[in-house]
Amino acid sequence: MRTIISALARYFTYLVFWLLLVLICCLSFLSVPTPLPSQYLSWHISGLHRLASIQTPHFHIDNGQLREKHKNLFEKVEQRQPLSGNECENYRQLYQQLLLMDQHKFSMFDTQLSVVNNLAMTEKNNVGGFGVEGTHDHHDLSSRNNFSEIYDSVNYLQQHPYNQDWIFSWRRVEQAIFIYKNLNDVLFHLATVPHTKSVPYMPLYSNAEPMQQLFESILLHFKQAQFLIINTPEYNHQLGLALNKYQELIEMNQAIIYQNLSPLELKLVGNWGGWRSLTPAVSDE
Repeated sequence: MRTIISALARYFTYLVFWLLLVLICCLSFLSVPTPLPSQYLSWHISGLHRLASIQTPHFHIDNGQLREKHKNLFEKVEQRQPLSGNECENYRQLYQQLLLMDQHKFSMFDTQLSVVNNLAMTEKNNVGGFGVEGTHDHHDLSSRNNFSEIYDSVNYLQQHPYNQDWIFSWRRVEQAIFIYKNLNDVLFHLATVPHTKSVPYMPLYSNAEPMQQLFESILLHFKQAQFLIINTPEYNHQLGLALNKYQELIEMNQAIIYQNLSPLELKLVGNWGGWRSLTPAVSDE
């Protein structure tokens, strides 16, 4: 009798498990996320950009201690007031010190972060000298590494698309999440570029494909802002162009993910800017 009861209990457990699995799959198909609209993307990108470029470095890296010592200068940047030439050079060197403090911590969240030593010491920099002495995160190279990961993941999805015969693949889910995570890291690197000391843009590709061209245009506009006085109209224009191009890159990758994943896979991946890709929350500020 106990054997029969035990067998029935196991059977009932398996039945409940499979019914729940079928129910979850059905619900997943009924509530598939839709591509994010342009207006939302624009708002979210603006928030992430300010978080990465101002809020985190100014207030969180050293709990605002360096900012407090140079409060007037940092507040001018925060309030979007144009700096003078001397203020701009001083701010960028101070900002460089801030990023160096948290370089190790950043590297734990972004394995593509690339540290270089004594960068291009014969090239003119944007603070009246040459090169970038010492060890620092070379944001140009780091963001290019992130983009290379995006490019590889996109190629995988396009070569192994969803079809009606095989509706689920953890590998596709993983690669889609990697795309969204690396898109975040691209912005987290490049948002700091106009505030840092560096040398001019150095082209990478001779015969770039459209997505590569788009990424390089983002990097180029951020680098052009890097050699302009912070918060001037010309500076803001270059930032606007960079962020618009970045939104194009997100929309391009979002479309590829929706074209190549099944409804269940899309449900598991979520959208760009979600918790699965480790995106921090942003506010209206």
